[in-house]
Amino acid sequence: MRERICLVFFCMLTSFLAQAQLLDLSQLQINGTLPKTILNSRSVVLVKTADKAAGSGQEPWKNVAEEAHKYFKGAGIDAVAYYDWRNVNAGPDATTAFAEAFRQRAIDNLVVVERNNGEYKIIISPVGKEGLIAKGSAAWQQSGPEIGPIVNTLQNDAGQADLKLGNFLIIDKPEYFYTTDIRLNKRFFSYAPDLKLDKLAVPAYEIFVEKGKSDSLSGIKSLMQAYPYQWGITKTGTDEKDLRLKEGYQYVLLYLHTSAANIRRFLNYGSNEEIPLELQANLNDDSSVYKFYIRHIYTGDVYAGTHWDAAPAYEEALSNYLANLRKDQAASIK
Repeated sequence: MRERICLVFFCMLTSFLAQAQLLDLSQLQINGTLPKTILNSRSVVLVKTADKAAGSGQEPWKNVAEEAHKYFKGAGIDAVAYYDWRNVNAGPDATTAFAEAFRQRAIDNLVVVERNNGEYKIIISPVGKEGLIAKGSAAWQQSGPEIGPIVNTLQNDAGQADLKLGNFLIIDKPEYFYTTDIRLNKRFFSYAPDLKLDKLAVPAYEIFVEKGKSDSLSGIKSLMQAYPYQWGITKTGTDEKDLRLKEGYQYVLLYLHTSAANIRRFLNYGSNEEIPLELQANLNDDSSVYKFYIRHIYTGDVYAGTHWDAAPAYEEALSNYLANLRKDQAASIK
């Protein structure tokens, strides 16, 4: 009885959640304003780097995190957790889950450290009350060839703003985290049996938009012709309760875009030794790939498919997912 009550509560919660937008730093108002609590509350750091892994299993973002942390500690910034930018921004479900997890952990500030072509950029803003950031929030930004001088500027700006230091128990080394619990009730390595009866929502994600075309969604419309059942393009950000009750969609197409190892953490794949050969993957390659899946809106059940079908390009990954779905559905008819 208790399990049934918990399931009902979970269903009510997930059915009222809106589809989150990915973290878009261009929505911030960069005006040199530091969050008032930057020196007396907890922060999380997202590390974004274009560096390629030099060897098997290496993660370049950790090198940036280690360098940044010693300066943040010296400045009085309590960076309690470091994440690979790709994971926090891996997909709609991931961004939603991280925003909620940060609020539950009473994280007040979001710090982004970016390294690209030898240049560093640091952006600091408050964590939003709903999403990871609030559109139009005031934010601080500085860039340069080294982290140290950037943080020195931060300290000077904090002093001019009369921000009081209250963080005195800051950890000595950065703590690394990978994923969080996304909206996943049960995960199936299959396809939902009711897809033939219910409509699938295909949100107009930014990755699907092709600028400069008269029909900017013509590419995804063409790819989705391989889907054998009812589907429709929906507006991103639509509340999933409205998708289900007002527009008649029972399922939604989602994706993750990060390393294979982290996608498998999100979707609870387990180790290669624990699963069939067709679901195994190379976990030593840190390159980003796309992986599509379908979620039942009401229950939160996730259908990851019968094969590991991720690919570097979203078009290939989606084509793989749909091709395996068609094979599975055809086999079930026989």
